[in-house]
Amino acid sequence: MLFLKRVNNAYHEPDSVEAVINYILRNNGNNGAYTGGVNILDLGNAAEEFSFIKRLFKKRTGVQIKHFIASFDTKDLFVGPQAVEFAYRVCAYYASRFQIVFSVHTNTKFMHVHFVVNSVSFVDGAKLHENKAELLNFERYCRSVYEQTRHDYDWAKEKLRTF
Repeated sequence: MLFLKRVNNAYHEPDSVEAVINYILRNNGNNGAYTGGVNILDLGNAAEEFSFIKRLFKKRTGVQIKHFIASFDTKDLFVGPQAVEFAYRVCAYYASRFQIVFSVHTNTKFMHVHFVVNSVSFVDGAKLHENKAELLNFERYCRSVYEQTRHDYDWAKEKLRTF
């Protein structure tokens, strides 16, 4: 089962970008192996890349990032590479317009993925605003991606057993 949580902190402070990205990318049991990003040149400089887009479009105030977490039930037996596949598929939702960084955390009872999305589009500088309908669409999308990822790995495990 997939559990989605929006972190309701507004993240209005410019230094919150670096703080949250550093938090999610810290070593938390995965030795940095299960991290990634979309529309980012260097994960180590992701906060600066987010800030560059904000400066470019003169959008340095207001909400700086969107932060959400996807957790997996322990009975699902998700493994790190499977969670990374899930994360990249979820990133595709925003990838045409926004920068995204993610990190799989394996150091808790429930494996989970943190996502941080830049609030400013690299395409046109528009801010990411989501109403209830858009959030519901995103949740449906994530659940679909989750089911597809589970199916793909279940299929691969079955094929490997037949050899």
